[in-house]
Amino acid sequence: MKKILLLLSLIVCGSLTSCERDDICAETTPTTPQIVLRFFNNNMPTELLEADNLTVTALDDANMPIPISNNLAALTRDSLALPLRSDADATRFLFTLNSTDDALSNTDTLTISYTVQNVFVSRACGFSANYNAININVATDTDNWILDSAIIPGRENVTDQTSAHAQLRH
Repeated sequence: MKKILLLLSLIVCGSLTSCERDDICAETTPTTPQIVLRFFNNNMPTELLEADNLTVTALDDANMPIPISNNLAALTRDSLALPLRSDADATRFLFTLNSTDDALSNTDTLTISYTVQNVFVSRACGFSANYNAININVATDTDNWILDSAIIPGRENVTDQTSAHAQLRH
C-alpha cells in the first residue's frame, strides 16, 4: 500500500511541476499586430507613390519621441508597418518627408485612434492587443504633404498585418 501511495504521489507531483506544451511561447505564435499603411498618389488614387527619405517618430503623451523598434529612418518606401500603443486609445506619429534635406524637409503629425481589445493567446504567451475601429487624423498645417487618408473597407480592425489597413495620399 505504501508503494502505491508513493507511486501515486510521484505521478501527481511530477505532473504538477512538469512543463506543458504551452509553457513556452513559440516564435510563430501571432503577437500584437502592427498597423500597415500604404502611400498612394493623391491625383491617381490607385497608384502607389513612394515617400522619399521618410522618417517616422512616435510621440508619447508629453510629446517626447518614442523609439520605434523597426527602425524607420530615412527610407524611401510605399508602405510601412507601425506599432500602436496598447496602453492608450491613440498613437501619435511625426512623418517627415525628405528628412535628409533640411531645406526640403516637411513633417506632418498623424494621430491614429482606436479601441484596444486584449486577447488571451496562451499561458506562456500572455495577451496580445487588437486595435478596433481605427481612425486616422492628419493635423492640418500650412504645408501638409499628406493630403488625405482613408481606412481600407473591411480593414477597420488591426487583428493581423497581412495586408494594408489604411492609405495615405500625397
